[in-house]
Amino acid sequence: MTYPAILYLSTHIIADPGDALLNAWILAWDAHQILSGDFLSMFDANIFHPYNNTLAYSEHLLGLAPLATPLYAITQNPVLTLNLTFLFCLTLSGITTYYLALYLTHHKAASLFAGIIFAYFPWRFSHLGHLQLQALQWFPIIFLSAHRLLETGRWRYLTGLYVFSILQITSCGYYAMYLFLLVPLFFVVAYPSITRRMPLSLIQIGVYFFMVCLTSIPFLWPYFK
Repeated sequence: MTYPAILYLSTHIIADPGDALLNAWILAWDAHQILSGDFLSMFDANIFHPYNNTLAYSEHLLGLAPLATPLYAITQNPVLTLNLTFLFCLTLSGITTYYLALYLTHHKAASLFAGIIFAYFPWRFSHLGHLQLQALQWFPIIFLSAHRLLETGRWRYLTGLYVFSILQITSCGYYAMYLFLLVPLFFVVAYPSITRRMPLSLIQIGVYFFMVCLTSIPFLWPYFK
């Protein structure tokens, strides 16, 4: 579904050259700052001098940096880094959806079908240039972690819920807003499950929301400013 660009990943963009090239630069800037250890001036990007926080003129894409930074360090190619990150988002979206659907249905064929739909549904291909909108891969694993947390009460699932929420929030500002709406709604709908393990479930949910809000502040503050 990415043919023929899949054959030219180091030189061609799998999208329009507008926003896609902007995102290639953002990934390269993030990687440059991380590799140099200059985290404090991350948002003071090398555009629109002498203004500050210029990275906040668009998405910072730092939630994709754990993948993009090693790719950029190895290849030194922003275009290749962008394309491989894009393919990663599509593929991992399908994989995480498969495991969420498998947990809910216990049916491998149905789960595989769900993963394919979520990875390659047509809306994605009308936003090929918007890498941040392709970064949906953490949503399924967030809700799988939430299900498992309420089922078992194990803190490792709380850790997973927290880590993947931060990755999703820092991958796309739009999806951050959705997450702040959908996760509370999930816990409201799941209230009967919560009551089976109170007060532990309420403590864990409180810890989750506190940690997510606290961790999100450094990423949101430049936009507020």
